[in-house]
Formats: sequence, C-alpha cells, structure tokens
Amino acid sequence: MKALADVLEPSGSMGLMLYGRAARAGVYQVQDILRRLGAGPDAEGLSMARELLKFVPSHHYLFEPNGKLPIDLAQDAGVVDMLLHPQDRAYSVPEIMELVAAAGLIFFGWNDNADYCADRFLSGEMLERVLALPPAEQWAVVENLTLMNARHDFFVRKPHSARFLVRFDTDDHLSYIPHVRSGVKLAGDANALVLTRATPQGTVVTPISRAEALMLEQIDSRKSISDILSHAMFAQSDPAQRTNFARAVCERMWRSGHLLFARATRQPVD
Repeated sequence: MKALADVLEPSGSMGLMLYGRAARAGVYQVQDILRRLGAGPDAEGLSMARELLKFVPSHHYLFEPNGKLPIDLAQDAGVVDMLLHPQDRAYSVPEIMELVAAAGLIFFGWNDNADYCADRFLSGEMLERVLALPPAEQWAVVENLTLMNARHDFFVRKPHSARFLVRFDTDDHLSYIPHVRSGVKLAGDANALVLTRATPQGTVVTPISRAEALMLEQIDSRKSISDILSHAMFAQSDPAQRTNFARAVCERMWRSGHLLFARATRQPVD
C-alpha cells in the first residue's frame, strides 16, 4: 500500500478491493484444514480439496446463506483461488482504516455505501445508537452484523483531498450537486413510497416520504442542493428548517448509496 501511495498522483485516486474477514470466515477454516494436510495449489492439492468439500457439513460457515457452496467452487480455478491460494489476507473494516492510514492515505469512500448502511439493516433505538457512532464504527457494526461483505471495494486518496470528502455536519453541503445513482427507481403509492436499487448483494429498499420524493425529483445532476431548495415548493419553509430537511434527506440517501455528490466545480467528492 505504501508503494502504491508513493506513485499516486497528488490529485489521483485508487480503487481497491480487499477480502472481507467476517464474511469469509468459513473459507479460512477450510484453508487451514488443507494447509495442515499439506495441500498446495497443484493438481494433487486440487484433488484433495475436492475430496474434502464432500465432507463439509451444510451448517459450515463456508456455505452461502442460500445453503449452497460459493459459486466460485464450481470451477477448478475457483477452488484453487479460494481454498489453495498461497497468499490470501482478509481485512475487517477497522483493519482497512489502519492499513490506509499507515500508508499515509485517507479513506475516500466505499464503492457502494449500501453495503455498509445501518439504515438498511436496523431501525428504532438500535439504529439511533449505531448512527451516533463515528462512520467507521457504523460500518464495522454492519459488517459484523450482516456477514455480507466477502469483499471490500473502496477508494483512497492523498491527505490533502480530505477537503473533498462528503460531509453533512456543516452548511457546505448546500453547494454539493447531487446525482441519482444508476438503477434507482421510485415505487409504491402516495401512502408508502420506496426507493429500490438492485445490487450484487441484493435489492436495496429505502422508504421515503412524499416530501423527500419531491425533493429527489428536482435532481438533474446540474443543480446544487441550494438551487433545489430555492424551488417554489420549498420557498415557504423556514430557511433553517429546509436546510435541515435537505441535510437529513441527502445524508440518508448517501448512506443508502442512492445519491452521489460532486462540487459545483465538478470536482468529485464521492
């Protein structure tokens, strides 16, 4: 990571993938068995791995939630890569943050926030407790709760890029230009509206109010949040009230991965 950081352009970004520790627990248990048996990434090791898989019980962590073995194990190359790879290191969310910081970089966001979104998996008082934590702690909670992220896809940048990070704790967010992520659809009726978006990890379903839907309908990838709030439908509201409303909506949609943001200068912040 340090070597990559050394050759990263000052304004550059890196998109990285690391295996997820929690969701791949079963993989490493089976790897340990094969390592003890002396199996290597060769024909003999492949044969041994195939034989061992016949004895893995259905309640083992190697099995997917649907009760089937990972699809990667259907092919010989997948068996070797998953179970016999000589160098395979998985990371938890806290370990990723430590790795990035140790390389002198900053974490710049997930490829899809929905995979780490507490709103998606929790509600009520428990959700409030989790959302009170720093973002990285929220992500760690979701990772350990869902056991869903077998891989972490994320971005890193140089420290001076921190000014471009998405933040909703100041009114600076009013200058952001929101973009609706590809695949987002509005469904339901006036009494029960939801946003849906298909992802490799399943469909993300986010309930929204009619007022939130009206705001999202104004997004055209050109207007800033401030521009949207100047629309007649919001003009009658108290300025502080509509600013807080926009902040809450945009932050929740960002956590859910439905909205991405850019600066007015078109410099990306997510």
